[in-house]
Amino acid sequence: MQDPYNIFQKLKDTGHSANSLITVKDIPGFQQHKIGISKSGLPMFFIATQDKDGSALDINLNLIKVQFQKVCELYNQKGEIQKGVYSIVSLQTDTDALIRYFIHTVFYLIKQLGDTPSFVQIKIELNNLVNLFRKLNKPSKNSIQGLWTELLFIEQANAPEYLINSWHKSKTDRYDFNDGIDKIEIKSTSKAERIHRFSNNQLASVKNTLVIIGSTYTIETGNGINANDLIESIFAKISDQLYIRKVNEIVADTMGDKIDQIYEFFFDYNFAINSIMYYNVTDIPTIDCNSIPSEITNLKFDCNLTKVKGIDEKSIDSRLLQAIF
Repeated sequence: MQDPYNIFQKLKDTGHSANSLITVKDIPGFQQHKIGISKSGLPMFFIATQDKDGSALDINLNLIKVQFQKVCELYNQKGEIQKGVYSIVSLQTDTDALIRYFIHTVFYLIKQLGDTPSFVQIKIELNNLVNLFRKLNKPSKNSIQGLWTELLFIEQANAPEYLINSWHKSKTDRYDFNDGIDKIEIKSTSKAERIHRFSNNQLASVKNTLVIIGSTYTIETGNGINANDLIESIFAKISDQLYIRKVNEIVADTMGDKIDQIYEFFFDYNFAINSIMYYNVTDIPTIDCNSIPSEITNLKFDCNLTKVKGIDEKSIDSRLLQAIF
């Protein structure tokens, strides 16, 4: 399927408008919905609906603008003037990374809607999109290295949808993956040895629960794989668009106003996947809670796992762990 970003680039090459109308092209796989280019050279999506009932207030943010149920005259790829009723989603920033992110995000939203969505469906999905872009105005919560590594483990999983469903299940969860039974915390390092930063709570054993540390070396390179490459690879393996939405939400919530870093930072993919190891927290050295004065809280420390024995994942009965292999 043709990349919608490339369609937009071709629109830029052919001019922004004709006869004062917005120039549009069909979105691959859909007959009704269109991608266009504004008079200022920014991407726009026109989402058609079969029913004309219902109304909603237009939304105008710093980054995007949403207009519901507008009668439009568009200049299509056949050189014809096409009239219809559309909900319009427009980007309002010319940042290259955000243009790419906007186009791909709205494209997957349209895949979720299908070719003949109701207005109710459109309103729900566009409100979800608005909430997603609100997150991009907030400070980032994590480093690109941390997000890249978590995406790597999902991309390598044999059951990525199960892993995504367990990913950051709760905003207060201390573990990266939690299916309600077992937990996996992901760690990465760029140091010469397998040294990771832990909170003492992360290494605490939990009764009747398997707690695993997934570890890898994540080395920044000039010509490696970026986070968006991993996201696209994950999306190619997923059939349920709801999981795509969750990935987009976590990426936006994690990176916030640093979303451009998913395109700009590259890491050594082969070295990372070939250095993955798993450890049971019961085998990792930690500090006895009884030895910590009650006045000391939020204890964190570095631990070298180089000489710690890894687990034999095939011998462990854990649906969460087996989803990875």
